[in-house]
Amino acid sequence: MRTTSARTGRIAIGLAITLAALGGGAAAASPTAGDAAPAGVSASESLVAARPAFKAPFQCGTRWRGSAWVTSGGVNHNPPKSVDWNWGSGNDDKGKLVRASAGGTVEFAGDGSGGYGKMVLIRHGSSGWKTRYAHLLVGSLEVSRGDVINQGKVIGKVGQSGGQSSSHLHYEQIEGGAVRNAVVQGVTFDPGDVHYITSTNAC
Repeated sequence: MRTTSARTGRIAIGLAITLAALGGGAAAASPTAGDAAPAGVSASESLVAARPAFKAPFQCGTRWRGSAWVTSGGVNHNPPKSVDWNWGSGNDDKGKLVRASAGGTVEFAGDGSGGYGKMVLIRHGSSGWKTRYAHLLVGSLEVSRGDVINQGKVIGKVGQSGGQSSSHLHYEQIEGGAVRNAVVQGVTFDPGDVHYITSTNAC
């Protein structure tokens, strides 16, 4: 009887350890402050829908400077984690084509609020991801709400609408209503990052 009880006890302990390990794994999947996350994905994003393979929103072969700047001259980048794209300097990029980073459905195309100026918002299927393209050139929008478009579709041109001092493309990758750290062609833009990317869109 004692042998059976001892064996039962060892089995119970073994099961408890196994369940604890499994439970620990499940708990570790829930992001909390300070959790580690895969490269390019913050802890708070580790459980969100799979991100589409976003490409640079520009003509194939053109090289652009993307800046996820945080603050400049006492002004905070709004919203945080968005990326401003420039080609050349000053207004060199004004009128350059802007292409959809991934295929989807146009959710908004027109005058955005809060200084966005002319903007396009694309919903990327049922993944929960969206992209926003703002400060587009007045009169350049080539899509309308409800349009189903492919990756690389021209949606407008770089401008400075919304009261911007110089032309550039304001770009956001959004999931669950929040702007996430952008990942473009495998390159992650953490806050403060600057990356030069040669577009492979519509090649």
